[in-house]
Amino acid sequence: MGSGSLAAMAVFESRYTEDLDELPAIELVRDAIRAGIFNDLGSGSNVDITVIRKDGTTTQNRNYEIAAGYSSTYKAKFNPPEKLIPPPGTTFVIDEIYKPHKNVKPKASEGSSSAGSIVTSDMDIAA
Repeated sequence: MGSGSLAAMAVFESRYTEDLDELPAIELVRDAIRAGIFNDLGSGSNVDITVIRKDGTTTQNRNYEIAAGYSSTYKAKFNPPEKLIPPPGTTFVIDEIYKPHKNVKPKASEGSSSAGSIVTSDMDIAA
């Protein structure tokens, strides 16, 4: 267990009993791993379960469940925007808004400039 272990441990602590049979134990582990996946952004999305029995036999269940789903499912629902190719040397301006704060007054050094003006000095402009 890693970064999702706190969420997973909460599930174990609330539902674990000593007399669990194999199938309910697998469901408990699945639910604990899912809690770790969905409550921690650093966790993955696959539930892998390995059963180790008292007689020493084991069963590996790789990809027992793809908890977050497949990316192809989400990609099929999303229509990407048309490709926007700007001409070389240009920059697109999507929106331009200037709204001064109500309490802002022009500085004395700005003189009679309007609220929307930008005051520059010779040092600000590269010729």
